[in-house]
Amino acid sequence: MKKLKSAILSIFLISLLHSYYPNNSNCSAATPPATQPRTSPPVPQDLTITPKDILITIQKFYKEFKGGEELLRKAEGYLVFPTIYEAGLIVGGKYGFGALVQNNSIVSYYKIYSTSVGLSVGVKKYSLIIVFMTKDALRKFLNKEEWKLSLDTYITFTNWSKGVDINSLDLRKDTIVIPFNDVGIMADISFEGTVFQKLP
Repeated sequence: MKKLKSAILSIFLISLLHSYYPNNSNCSAATPPATQPRTSPPVPQDLTITPKDILITIQKFYKEFKGGEELLRKAEGYLVFPTIYEAGLIVGGKYGFGALVQNNSIVSYYKIYSTSVGLSVGVKKYSLIIVFMTKDALRKFLNKEEWKLSLDTYITFTNWSKGVDINSLDLRKDTIVIPFNDVGIMADISFEGTVFQKLP
């Protein structure tokens, strides 16, 4: 049933977003990095991203946010989603693919999805990095096949200024959620009810 809901959501989002991003390419406009990840697991057949997309997204993060490289270096691990599509018209949702990075290597791939009912109207496309600052936070994530953010254990930064110094922000939570490269129109952004599922 969950797989059916996920498939229906993905079809809905793709059809709705196609009119806004008809020539979408995850990161084609960016300059490719000089190196690939040291290791990479087998890429799932239906995956729409590549290790290069993951690296390009990390490079964008470093470029836009001072202190970003230091933050990820301190982390026990982090999720990188090059492109998340979010759409809403009474019924809304989000969908995208990403990877878990540990010790500067991609170790597994993930899918993100959610559905919601409410006053969310519009479309949005953005990148997302979720940083696990402690071993306990990473362990709790890895121990679940389907993981949801717990509202009392994470902090979300959504109102970023270009060139902001991350070291000047309050980073006392174990898990830090960072959406960026926002180019769409959405009344709000929320990760309540969002599911992160490891791909086989």
